[in-house]
Amino acid sequence: MASEIVAADQRWYTAAHLTENLIALPMTRRRSIVAGVLAGVEEVVTGQVGKAALRATTGADAVDMESHIAVRYAAENGLPFAAVRVISDPSHRALPQITLNAIKPNGNVDVWKVMRGIARNPRTIPHLISTGRDFNRALRSLRGCRHALG
Repeated sequence: MASEIVAADQRWYTAAHLTENLIALPMTRRRSIVAGVLAGVEEVVTGQVGKAALRATTGADAVDMESHIAVRYAAENGLPFAAVRVISDPSHRALPQITLNAIKPNGNVDVWKVMRGIARNPRTIPHLISTGRDFNRALRSLRGCRHALG
C-alpha cells in the first residue's frame, strides 16, 4: 500500500482511511500488506543501481509507472486515493537485458524478441525463469489482495 506517492518534485499522500482499512485486511502468512512510499516514474527502472539511486533521492520503497498519474487525477478531482501494488522485480535483482530490449512502448513484451535473444544467448534462460517466478508470485499476491477486498 502506498502511504504516499512521489513523482518529480511532487508528493501526494494517500487517503489514510483507505490505506489503513486495506492494511488491516486478513492475509495469509506468506503475504502481508505493508505501507510504503511509492515513486512514480516515466520509464522502467531496471537495474540495482537505478533502483538504489531512486530510493536515495525519493525515499521510495517501490516504483511504478501508473500510480502518480492516477493520484494526480484523484487530487485534481477531490477523490480519495489508495494504491495497492505488488513487487515483481525486487531491488536486489536487475531485469534481464533480453526483457529490457523486448519491452514495447505500451509496456507489453515482444515475445519474438525474447525468443531471438534466447536463441543468441541461451545462458540467459535462468535469469528469465527467475523473473517469471517473481512475476507469477506478484500476481498471486495481487489476487490474494483482491480476494481479501471481496
